[in-house]
Amino acid sequence: MLLVPLFIVVGLVSTLVVRQLSTRRQAVSARQSSRGAALEALQLDMARVHRSEGALMLALLFIDLDDLKSINDSIGHDGGDGAIRAVADSLRLTTRASDVIARFGGDEFVVGWLGDRDSEAPMQLATRISASVAKSEIGADGHLVALACSIGVAVSEPSDTTVETLIERADRALYCAKASGRGQIRLFGQRGPAVPALAVTTEEVGLW
Repeated sequence: MLLVPLFIVVGLVSTLVVRQLSTRRQAVSARQSSRGAALEALQLDMARVHRSEGALMLALLFIDLDDLKSINDSIGHDGGDGAIRAVADSLRLTTRASDVIARFGGDEFVVGWLGDRDSEAPMQLATRISASVAKSEIGADGHLVALACSIGVAVSEPSDTTVETLIERADRALYCAKASGRGQIRLFGQRGPAVPALAVTTEEVGLW
């Protein structure tokens, strides 16, 4: 089956959705914002999850560039823009063509991962993204700044999770990750395998 890459790039950097769409799937208009296009693509993936009768899951990674204000203060806003570009580049290097990638805010990105339920791949992907960002350095006038990102991860329930709920859970996990320091990864709940030291309990995030 022919797969057609769809790239949506809006504004300065990486306000983008990168998606491989088959000719049988609904294309997302390039005129839409990155956030709107990402939500539409995630809804399509969630519909596949619900039709799979528990075989598939959708994972959402909420990624936040750490200390953007400090970067702007130390090497200027051009340096901050370069840091955001570096995160976007890391996402492109570490994700699959089928993943949903979008910039959700000034220094926030989301990645949607669709695959077999009980896979460890989402946490492995989060680790690869974190390591890739950590290898990046942004400099100006001889001053180098090491980058880091915090990542919150949430995975769908077999049948009743909505995209909105998944985003909320990933955002809560991200909050816990950032509270733990730079470059941390946290998983919401215990649904599916996770590294125990990285798990976030429902009591910690206060959702239920």
